[in-house]
Amino acid sequence: MIIGVRIFIIGMTVTFLALGLLLLVMRLLLRVFPVRAEASEPQAAPSAALATGAQQEEMAVALAVGICLLERSGSLHPRDPTLGASLERRSY
Repeated sequence: MIIGVRIFIIGMTVTFLALGLLLLVMRLLLRVFPVRAEASEPQAAPSAALATGAQQEEMAVALAVGICLLERSGSLHPRDPTLGASLERRSY
């Protein structure tokens, strides 16, 4: 019992010392490499609702190509038609 307690105390001490060292390294890195100030107005990514006609057409083509590639690889088709059958069987 005493050996287990000693191992526990040593392990927890090493763990917290390692975490403290990690915290000190992170604070040192923040002092060396300070965080840059954010821009006053961050630029938002264009969404589908705000996209122009040409951008919507490009997105539609990209989506169609992606779907074709998934169909060709067989990823859209279920590989096992009995998927979940074992969950439907109730064996108590």
